[in-house]
Amino acid sequence: MVDFGTVPISKEYVLRDDVIVVWAPEGVGVVDVRATDSLGTSPAVPRGQFTCGGPAAVVVTGISPDTGRADDQVQINGVNFASDCQVYFGDNLAEPVDYAPEQLLVNAPKPTIAIGKSATINVTVLSNGYSSPASPADEFTYLEWPLR
Repeated sequence: MVDFGTVPISKEYVLRDDVIVVWAPEGVGVVDVRATDSLGTSPAVPRGQFTCGGPAAVVVTGISPDTGRADDQVQINGVNFASDCQVYFGDNLAEPVDYAPEQLLVNAPKPTIAIGKSATINVTVLSNGYSSPASPADEFTYLEWPLR
């Protein structure tokens, strides 16, 4: 069985070796696609998202370096970045340096420092009105914590 978000597929599916071919249900939005068999249900992961009737899903697939300090240049890899996208390190907007549809260069902003805040934060990309989902691939750790 295959689900698109909370909607199970309504048409038949075709199994070909290790591939399942399905027909997506009607709808608009970004949903997790998950498969269920006798061993259980696959986890919801950023690369397993599907966009129905709207702009393609924005996904961060990796960042380099994944540790650094404020003002360090960071390369963000992913898919479906628009030229006017915004990059956030936690709650803080990063300064853009360079843009490509699958790669962004930004300067890491100063982090928000507070009791209970972690030195490791998620880097998210806001593009075409959609925000990339958080995943281990987008984590950045500030080396000096707290900042002096």
